[in-house]
Amino acid sequence: MWFLLACSPRLTPTEQRVETEHVALVEAFAARVDEVGFAVPAPRPEVKMKTTPRLVSYRGPLGSGGGTLFIPLWAEVDPDVQALMEELGVPCGHSGEAMFSELFHWFFGPHEMGHSLQAVLWSDTSRYQRELEANRFAVDWWATHEPERAEALVGCLAELDVGAPVPKGDDPEAWFSENYDTLVRSPRDYAGFQFDMVRKAWAERDEHDFVSLVAGVHDGRG
Repeated sequence: MWFLLACSPRLTPTEQRVETEHVALVEAFAARVDEVGFAVPAPRPEVKMKTTPRLVSYRGPLGSGGGTLFIPLWAEVDPDVQALMEELGVPCGHSGEAMFSELFHWFFGPHEMGHSLQAVLWSDTSRYQRELEANRFAVDWWATHEPERAEALVGCLAELDVGAPVPKGDDPEAWFSENYDTLVRSPRDYAGFQFDMVRKAWAERDEHDFVSLVAGVHDGRG
């Protein structure tokens, strides 16, 4: 499980910047959903700089458009997770803290906004499909807004030796959905799945723009 070390300290200038960036992201994402034109409330969660067991995460009631987008703090994360970030940062030329920031203070923000939209629309697809869809939102967002940085990160993820532990002969999608609650307790195993989904979303990014992704969430609602 992702463990915490301490209560949230006063935010550093860098953390304040991250908070401001995510407040802006929430508004930009919501405005883009409004532009698409579906008659649903665009998600506008509150941004909170606080480390939760699942690190960057969206939590909110179904159908509300509210909730909270939690952004984690490096100083609060368990040493095992920090060590994993140090390891993952090596092929990317990042320190552990820089790798953590690239993933959880940047890339996965639109991913969690995708989850907030799924909550607004009561998306009823499988756990795997919801995670892949959220990664498609992140890929589309950053391929549109910061394409060079996004391409560099995806290229880096392709170099990482973090495999998804699917038993031979099992379907990865079904196995992920059935074992999700166990996977999220293992940072390395869960990261393997998420990075695989990011790479898949990047390879297929021309097939899934923002409008089609919102339409997909809308069509998948329960």
